[in-house]
Amino acid sequence: MKPWLSDILACPIDKYYPLELLILKWETNISEIEEFLKIYKIRDEKLINNEELIKFSETENHIKIRDSIALKSKKSVDYLNAINSSIQELNNINNLTEEPAIDKCIDLLKTSVKRKIESTINQISKEDKKEKIKEIMNSILPELYLINKFKIDTEIEEGILFCSKCNRWYPIVETIPQMLPDKYRNENEDIAFLNKWKQILEQIKFFQRKLIPFNK
Repeated sequence: MKPWLSDILACPIDKYYPLELLILKWETNISEIEEFLKIYKIRDEKLINNEELIKFSETENHIKIRDSIALKSKKSVDYLNAINSSIQELNNINNLTEEPAIDKCIDLLKTSVKRKIESTINQISKEDKKEKIKEIMNSILPELYLINKFKIDTEIEEGILFCSKCNRWYPIVETIPQMLPDKYRNENEDIAFLNKWKQILEQIKFFQRKLIPFNK
């Protein structure tokens, strides 16, 4: 499961959103994450541009922008607000793996990158020319690169999606979120999954949440 899905997934039972995402194991090799952290840090615009991350489309009066997170082309401020919203969704992600690169990436996105995006939103004026908009957007390419790489190009192998409204939990198994109605869930498989990650989940007192439909 890509972290970006946590931006859009809701509980299938009560439609509650956002769900809490507990990450237990990454499928993505951590060296890949360390590499795009390096590219962000040195602000390697050549490498970033080669990935064609941001797509511009011009009309007579303005520029629209999209990327892998904001799939629909939007005006510059609307686009940046969508990116900022995606960063805010990181507050619902809890990385339970012992991978410092992941924690560093999430921390950068929630602090430095978020501040840069918000500052850029305040800089843009409705009167700005198209060339000015492109110049401003190019200045934050590393920030846009990092949020896209983390949310779109990484994959969670095992984890849990948790609904705080109904206390239902849904396992992520082999990268796929298993979001089935209660009657279609396999109790033995669910309990085996919880027992597999028991030690880590106990550290965050997960089993005190009166889990539905099954507890360990």
